[in-house]
Amino acid sequence: MASSSMDKDPEKKRSGGAWLAVVVMLPVLYVLSFGLVGKFIERNKAPWLLQQIYSPVRWSYENVPWTKKPIEAYGRFWGFH
Repeated sequence: MASSSMDKDPEKKRSGGAWLAVVVMLPVLYVLSFGLVGKFIERNKAPWLLQQIYSPVRWSYENVPWTKKPIEAYGRFWGFH
């Protein structure tokens, strides 16, 4: 009986899980890192590019009502706002 290609190459199966972890963790790290970056942005010490990278979080804060309170709370945790 012939086995499937997945059985022959366990590396492919493991790399799929690694990609899934990357896809899940990158957005989480992006949002969580906003706290540290926000301190630099608030003090006008962040480079222009960094401000542009995090502008979607600012836009969400200003335009999506249900995100305002969590972003404010996270900002207070980091000591700004």
